[in-house]
Amino acid sequence: MAQVKIYGKEGCGKCEAAKKTIGERMGTPFDYMDIENLLAGVAPDDWREQNYHDIMAAYTYLDTLPLVQVDNEEITTYPKAVKRLKELRGTSVEDATPVELELAVA
Repeated sequence: MAQVKIYGKEGCGKCEAAKKTIGERMGTPFDYMDIENLLAGVAPDDWREQNYHDIMAAYTYLDTLPLVQVDNEEITTYPKAVKRLKELRGTSVEDATPVELELAVA
């Protein structure tokens, strides 16, 4: 099973949707990290070990939340992560719901 990390912040509707889709609808366990402090410029002492620089670089480049990482691959957007999880599961695009298809091409 894929190892998934979701990076978001409280009150973010898309972050909640990602947790619901990946966790409940797809049945994939995930780790969630609230990165609001990072976005405010406050990093913990272990920021190097936790790859926070990669998270912030991805946020700066992609300019969206949530960010998702699947199996230690590059950090990407929620729609692309859902598409990648489907590939890993062997689920074809034809099996996707209309909402998942819309998110995957966004």
